[in-house]
Amino acid sequence: MDDLKVTVEQAKALLDQGQAVFLDARSAEDWSRSTQRIPTSVRLAPEQVPPRMAQWPRGASIIAYCT
Repeated sequence: MDDLKVTVEQAKALLDQGQAVFLDARSAEDWSRSTQRIPTSVRLAPEQVPPRMAQWPRGASIIAYCT
């Protein structure tokens, strides 16, 4: 698997295996206006990512997305 890109199928498999964290990269304003969200995703500003990483499964893939 390419370290920078994953297919939808790969992302789903990682999620099903508990090996992925979906990071919603939208601004708080854009996120609040949207009804499209991945149910287990985490919405964080870039500066909030490092402190939260310790809470995620060790070795998990972080899949960032925005719409």
